[in-house]
Amino acid sequence: MSIYGHHYLQYFGSKPKVFPLESFTISGISFYQSKLEDITYDSELTMELDPDNEYDKDAIKILYNNELIGYVPKNEENIKNICKINIDDKLKILIISPVEINGVDIKGIRVIPIKYYNEPK
Repeated sequence: MSIYGHHYLQYFGSKPKVFPLESFTISGISFYQSKLEDITYDSELTMELDPDNEYDKDAIKILYNNELIGYVPKNEENIKNICKINIDDKLKILIISPVEINGVDIKGIRVIPIKYYNEPK
């Protein structure tokens, strides 16, 4: 999996997993790992605009238990537009996966606005 959330194709062993185009990997999550210890697939994630963000005036925060855990990816305009339109919707967690960055294991989380989630058959 890309640590930047750019790829919709993720490999699990030798089997690729294709995710919906409306899904994304939360950016910046490595800075908030201590807030993720009890996160599960049923956890409620919300979004909130962050106009005071010094790096991105159009930033969208991802919150868990009303605490910042990351952002909608900055350079994915299509995803940001989908999230802006659905800013009041909850996010459904599609995958929680361990990712190694610089020798440190962290949780990577892929989500989708609940409006676009289809229950697996």
